[in-house]
Amino acid sequence: MPAPVQVEEEPAQASSAITLGDLQTEITAPVGAELYYAYPDHASVGYGAVFEVEDPQIIQHLRTDVAFEQSKADRAGKTGADKATGTFVFKAVAPGTTGLRITRKFRGETEYEAAFTITVVEP
Repeated sequence: MPAPVQVEEEPAQASSAITLGDLQTEITAPVGAELYYAYPDHASVGYGAVFEVEDPQIIQHLRTDVAFEQSKADRAGKTGADKATGTFVFKAVAPGTTGLRITRKFRGETEYEAAFTITVVEP
């Protein structure tokens, strides 16, 4: 009986994950990195956020994730049960420098604004 053949797998290519914090202003990220910005999201009360990317050729918005504090079943039929944490997810797609502005809102008015200068470099 022949010996079993061992196959070595290539390690998965891990993409960088960078969490953007309110006290940061300048970030350097490799191409392919994902950047995350979390904010309070409670639409029925009036909390939310918007973003503006100066150059979407350098970083692109991938998606907005929402993690509710209560399960879908617990929220069903309840007014105000939509308290959550929203997370904007961006991807560094090309080398260069761009600006990212996040504006947290309360009932349509600016509550807080964060401005980032993001430099994307080749890995």
